[in-house]
Amino acid sequence: MGRYDHSLPTWYYVYAAVITLLSAGVAAKYEDILSANTLARGLEPTSFHIEVAAARNYSYVQLDGRYIHYEEHADFSRGGLHLLVLHPVTGAVLARRFNNGHFKAGFTDIAEFLQRVQAGRILIFCTQFEAAFALEPLTMRFFHRVAPYLVRLKQRGRYALIGRQGGATFAEAHQPSLVDGDRPEPLLVTADVPIDTSLGEPCAWPDPTRAELRTRFCNTYEGFGRLCNCSAPDPLDYPFRPLLHNRTFPYPIAVLGGNRGTYLYRMLQTLLPNRGLNRTRLTVFIQDYHQPILDLGALLDIRIAVKMTTAGIKGGKISMNMKNAIQTSFALFPDADKMVVLEDDLYVSPDFVSYFAQTAPLLDQDVTLYCVSAWNDLSYRHSSGDPSLLYRTSYFPGLGWMMTKSVLMGEMMPHWKPTWTDWDWDMWFRMDEVALNRECITPDVSRTYHFAYLGGHVYSYLQYQYYSDKSLNARPDVELAVDRMTFADYRSVIFDLMPKLRVRDQKGSYRTCFDLFPVTEDPEERKRPYLLVFQMNHAYDKFGIHNLMTCLGLWDLDVRGEHLGTWRLFINGNPVLMLGYPYSEYSTQLMTVIGIAPVFTFNSLALERKRTPSLIEGENPTVELFGDDEDYEEYDEKGVNETQH
Repeated sequence: MGRYDHSLPTWYYVYAAVITLLSAGVAAKYEDILSANTLARGLEPTSFHIEVAAARNYSYVQLDGRYIHYEEHADFSRGGLHLLVLHPVTGAVLARRFNNGHFKAGFTDIAEFLQRVQAGRILIFCTQFEAAFALEPLTMRFFHRVAPYLVRLKQRGRYALIGRQGGATFAEAHQPSLVDGDRPEPLLVTADVPIDTSLGEPCAWPDPTRAELRTRFCNTYEGFGRLCNCSAPDPLDYPFRPLLHNRTFPYPIAVLGGNRGTYLYRMLQTLLPNRGLNRTRLTVFIQDYHQPILDLGALLDIRIAVKMTTAGIKGGKISMNMKNAIQTSFALFPDADKMVVLEDDLYVSPDFVSYFAQTAPLLDQDVTLYCVSAWNDLSYRHSSGDPSLLYRTSYFPGLGWMMTKSVLMGEMMPHWKPTWTDWDWDMWFRMDEVALNRECITPDVSRTYHFAYLGGHVYSYLQYQYYSDKSLNARPDVELAVDRMTFADYRSVIFDLMPKLRVRDQKGSYRTCFDLFPVTEDPEERKRPYLLVFQMNHAYDKFGIHNLMTCLGLWDLDVRGEHLGTWRLFINGNPVLMLGYPYSEYSTQLMTVIGIAPVFTFNSLALERKRTPSLIEGENPTVELFGDDEDYEEYDEKGVNETQH
């Protein structure tokens, strides 16, 4: 009506108000009639009109004229590939993914995610600035089936796709960039995607008491694989199975999570079927309220603990989540004297619970131990071979571990770092002030596998290079060799190996370090470990072992897996003992038993220090050779290049 005009009589405004109300009622009634007639004639919407734009500094997706994605920025380092997953009946956005165009492993993460998307979902791809730089054969083979034009994309080219998971592609286009600059206009694709109401029919879930909850979850989120697969759904519950030999597992398990519901479920898929798991003692800890995590916990009947933190820095938030997990777990279960900590981006082995049940007594028997870890930093497909074998290491491995209440609450909690400090809790665990010269138990074959290409501390390149070809035990109910893992007994184990050691002739010429330990056909001879002695003058003299790890395709970003100057692993199916001389405490005894062993040098090996992982089981990582004209460089323990002085 606008502003009140005193020049008009009062009855005018009363009349106008009545007419307005009547008009509104007639219009509403007309709309109801029109809607009813439309439905009666079958004229309800039968398709979604989708428009996708891919440009240099922006990208967008419109569904029936409404923006469901819009990204605009001038920071071209954030350019990459966007993926949206839509519900085939409602058009709701069920999931979003993004990969920076410079991270090759991020494409692998998207490929793995797509394999867990339900058939019939609407898929939308669009690029922004640069998305093709990191495409490689491994992921191109996958995208060739899903997005065939994407594999043709060249640097700074543009790409867009509208399709259906496991079905038709409605629109797909790619556009090369200009030679002397980027195209100013965007790449535009449009399509009318049919609404398939059959895909919205409710599933006949096996658990009717949670059927409605499961249906609502699967109509809201995507990327959970068989949890939402109508024809072959994952169970929501697994029957309890006791551990072998009447072992018990009374310890709480804390899972550190974030806003990664699909990662959490992938981890739980491997943990929940474990023999001996007590689900009432399993808790997922998150730092903020993330509805997908809360809904997943409700569906699976798993406790989710939320603790809001004031730490704004990533490292501080993660450390405070860890602190809360430790304190809350022992508060919830005051009878527990130990606890296990996991992270949401780890697969666990079928004997994960059994592994900790068998090794837990060692923490009570030996004061020189302060943790048991399910992870071995040197356990790759080509460097491990015995699931029952255990080692000791002075380096805290992390990635699935157990500690006692006395260590965590009595020693660590009083000295925990403040919330605002940007630090990594696992690096603090490795400091001398925490470790106090104690060691950890670690398996030859790991009981956890880090699968996340995107995370807080493991970025995509690191995952691809150093985690993608790790080992993971697949055998259930493995009986561990725990009887000789206390400090004194383990020293005896090393001494007992010495008369059986095989020493390679190192005067010959070897192409790679793998040739030092050739395949042994005789099974009895294969039980005898190879010995490799290298020069190591003191604890900080890491040059020799660092280069050995590099040319064997193992972890070489820092030195891990040490026990008193020794490292144990498998190469070409052979057990191997590597010993730093004269630093190792076993050096004197070794020389007494076998005499003076040749000290390994790298002069006969012309190797580039670059690790290229193999994702094919049984293959060794690639080791690339130097050119003939390149010189060998040596570094001292401070990292100074001695050849330049």
